[in-house]
Amino acid sequence: MRRALPALLGAAVVALAAVHVQPVQAVPKATHTTHAVTAKTDASVVQVGDVIRYSLVLHTRGALVVDATSPGKLDDFELLGTSSMPGESITIHNGVVEQSNTFTVTYRLRAKKPGKFQLGPGHFVVPGKTLPTPAVKVEVIPAGAAPKVHDPLADLLRDFDEPMTEPEPKPPAAPVDPLAQLDSLPTDPSEREFFVRVVPDERRPVVGSQVTLKVFVYARRPPEVMLKRPPVATDFRIVSLGAVDKMWHPIDIGGHAWSYAALEAFAAFPLRTGKLPIGPSVVGAGFSDMFGKPVERDFDSLSTEVESVEPPVEGRPPGYVLGDVVSNLQLTATVAPRTVDDGHALVTLQVSGAGRVDTLRPALPTPPGVTWTTTNDETHAQYVALAVKGTRKLQIDARFDRPGDVDLGEAVLHVWDPSKKEYATARAALGTVIVRKGAENPSAAGASSAVPLPAPRGRIGRVGEGRTIADRAWTWGLVAGAPLAVVLAQAGAALLRRRRAKESERAVDPGEQARVALAEARRGADPIAACVRALDRAVEATTSVRPRGVTRSELAAALSATQLDRALCDDLVRAFEALDGARFAGGAPPSVDAIERLVERVLSSSEGRREPRRREEGAS
Repeated sequence: MRRALPALLGAAVVALAAVHVQPVQAVPKATHTTHAVTAKTDASVVQVGDVIRYSLVLHTRGALVVDATSPGKLDDFELLGTSSMPGESITIHNGVVEQSNTFTVTYRLRAKKPGKFQLGPGHFVVPGKTLPTPAVKVEVIPAGAAPKVHDPLADLLRDFDEPMTEPEPKPPAAPVDPLAQLDSLPTDPSEREFFVRVVPDERRPVVGSQVTLKVFVYARRPPEVMLKRPPVATDFRIVSLGAVDKMWHPIDIGGHAWSYAALEAFAAFPLRTGKLPIGPSVVGAGFSDMFGKPVERDFDSLSTEVESVEPPVEGRPPGYVLGDVVSNLQLTATVAPRTVDDGHALVTLQVSGAGRVDTLRPALPTPPGVTWTTTNDETHAQYVALAVKGTRKLQIDARFDRPGDVDLGEAVLHVWDPSKKEYATARAALGTVIVRKGAENPSAAGASSAVPLPAPRGRIGRVGEGRTIADRAWTWGLVAGAPLAVVLAQAGAALLRRRRAKESERAVDPGEQARVALAEARRGADPIAACVRALDRAVEATTSVRPRGVTRSELAAALSATQLDRALCDDLVRAFEALDGARFAGGAPPSVDAIERLVERVLSSSEGRREPRRREEGAS
């Protein structure tokens, strides 16, 4: 069986790869699109039997539309499989976003005989043209003449032993990504075959530093998956880093064999200090029912949080701005011209580093008679190995009021460097500028061109003569009516805004959301989770306390600090504990009727407190 299976697998892979056509449409088609192509292999010298990766890369500035690809000539190599992956980078120039795209097609090849060979040239087919790729030279040496390169098929075939032989025990599979490791499986019945996790790589980041969020999916039998909604993080600046690998890897969870995949990664930059929640991500998974019919389900990840902190106060330089966090900071400056004849010079500052550079603002000196005005701001971001790196170009006009030699001093920028765990200061000398003539004063130029006053009148005229607009009766009606119309318009707009605010308040009222969740529980759509949401929204509507935001051990104390009576607080704590036990330990959940009665008790206590307040507002 070991000898026959590789041939069958190889034939199947070759048959699939031979009809490989990959249509991709990543962004809307732009008016002007430029293309560039490259080709490469992961090794230039291999031995017979080794597996190499031959990649064709298409770079575009503008729309990415690929109709088909071809590897070209692959003589004396066995084609094992094909994969493709798009990528993108974003450039911001004076507020205008430009998108650059890449599309990579990788062919896995096995060398069959020694010699010097040429792979390709291949080509990409895009609308209106065919783009050839360069050929790549590969040398194949006899087997055993070099260290063995790992064969991807070996992992697939290692479990097919000879008949009647006892397989040796295998150690638990360690995850390729340490962030994917789990000690135990979820106890929720809906997560027995598939579940989703959002894992941050840092739990206590410095405000402004990058936190990499990875969306992991776990399955007993890997299905087709698709990210439908990224993690909800309102207190972060979120940037998508694209797909990580989307390959399923084995993992041991509590002694059970599972598979996991890193679906996508995001760079999250905390915008403030404190405990910052990260809401659930939604992943769609395709399964087959008992009759083979495809069924798609959506899975939510559990919410998590990180605690953002300030960098240490000790050693903090004067002028540091909280949130300025960049590694490997570089700052350069140029000034042109050095001899000024019209009172103006252009200062160009270049800032680069790993992190968010779009928020950095170098501090400029304030020499007398010099005025700074920013005229251009360009930011370019790149995503390299799940890290955000950027460059920023600032162009500033220096206006000189008086002639002479002016020492501009130096530009200074202070940041926190997370890679070194210390503050970093970058300085760029601006040097001296020779000003031969200062800039003209706009107010003086305007005063010289003033229109002269007319000659004084010799005749005053009679009162009520009616020859001017001020003597007309309708003039004063317009004068008085215009402010009145403005007041009426503002009053009408205020009433309209108040009405819309009330409608919006009713639309997002937590009490209404609690009743909607109860209706979902009665329909049988995940009743335990729906009951938890109903209680959560009812308590929030009454007390402004979010039970999901506190632990169960803290819930009793949080409810006791509210206006709810003690018996109702105890009933709420018991209900949440029973629902958690049903969800995570498989216990019997409370009935939907019991939860509905408890929700109505909570909401009725809220209405009792709101009615006197409404009467007070009406009296005022």
